[in-house]
Amino acid sequence: MKSRNVLAAAVAMVLLCGAPLAAQAQQAPIKVVLKNVPALPNATGDAVGTVDGDPQPKAAIPLIGTQAQLDSHGNIVVDCLTTNGDCPNIGAGGGAITGTPTLSFTVPSAAVALGDTSTRLQWTTTNADACYGVQIEKKSAAGAWESYTGTGSSAWSKEWPANGSASTGFALGNLERSATAGVDTEYRFTLRCYSKTVGDVGGTDVVAVQQVPVSGIVKLASSTGTPTPGGSDYCSEYYPAGHPARSAPGFSVPTTILQPVIKQFQEVFASGSGLGPAITLLDVINSGQDGRGAFAGPHGGPGKYMSIPIDIPASTPAGTGFSLLIIEPQNYQGMDHSLLFEANISPCQGDFRAPAVNNASSDYYDRNQCRTTGTSLYATTGNLIGPATYCFLKPGARMYINVTNHSLDAYRATGAPPVWGCDAGVTNCGKKVDVRRRTGG
Repeated sequence: MKSRNVLAAAVAMVLLCGAPLAAQAQQAPIKVVLKNVPALPNATGDAVGTVDGDPQPKAAIPLIGTQAQLDSHGNIVVDCLTTNGDCPNIGAGGGAITGTPTLSFTVPSAAVALGDTSTRLQWTTTNADACYGVQIEKKSAAGAWESYTGTGSSAWSKEWPANGSASTGFALGNLERSATAGVDTEYRFTLRCYSKTVGDVGGTDVVAVQQVPVSGIVKLASSTGTPTPGGSDYCSEYYPAGHPARSAPGFSVPTTILQPVIKQFQEVFASGSGLGPAITLLDVINSGQDGRGAFAGPHGGPGKYMSIPIDIPASTPAGTGFSLLIIEPQNYQGMDHSLLFEANISPCQGDFRAPAVNNASSDYYDRNQCRTTGTSLYATTGNLIGPATYCFLKPGARMYINVTNHSLDAYRATGAPPVWGCDAGVTNCGKKVDVRRRTGG
């Protein structure tokens, strides 16, 4: 297979050929800058432009003399021998190759939550058939980008599909996070993409390259409860360090007990009977849109729980919220009926304290209107007299709907493993849930 390693071919021509090719018409030289970038894995250079196993065919570039120089950036600068005003294998005017790849990133709109192992960096390209992760940079406390080679970074340095999707992109959750509450960790990704074959000059493939280092910037929430753009960190506000709830069994279930699966509201609920387009919490609260979803069903199998972050708009009127009508699945989304089930609304992700028997607790979120093993939940922003028969939603705060098809009774009592709530061999079970706007209270 021909190689596209322009740098190696050009240097070979300088060292081996020396003088200009006599058969070509001499014109004013065109300056060509060959980027000083790392070679692809397992790629080697030679004088004729073929390397077995190298995914990039080389394109030989005729050069003038032996006057290769290094500029201040470490790039090799040479003079190209022109033919009819063009630099062969580079394009008209010394670099205008048609079919140059384009590349854009799609990054999460909010900081990636702790325990989220599904959210991925995504990208879209045109005119590209191979892309390679070049580097990851981490923003320092002083605001400077620094090369990052820590936990999870090695997975980026490989060949990636030309278009990275929600299932094929780079998983973000394994990168390191700040241990300081409220401090997000920012990472910047560089991806280099190579074009498909865009032409043939003298029997040699011509290719183009684009490298984008600035658009792939993502944030990872801290490991100790982080404010997000959609809402304040209500968990740390309502349950500050030292609060007795923090030592209650099940308050924060370790990932060694149940693995969290973070799902956005619109990934769980669709409009109407669940067959329409996806809906957001704003569609429910502001527009009165009804919807249906699965708890946890396909989102949380054995050994897992599902957590849905919900950002309560600061402008939500008093006494406005939503209800979750929890019923048997009736084969909705192919689910079987779950015999063991726990769901709650809480300021904290993974809060699986025991379901309360009444509403006598001074802790709003340790009352039975916020925790259920199968009955419905009703949550609103309340009124001046405070929560009574509803779970309290704080305007401007981030809260969570936590769901698992396990019983954690044994875990909370003795530390024993959670008990899976489905029949033997069944991994997709749960409840069908209707979501509706509620007012009053």
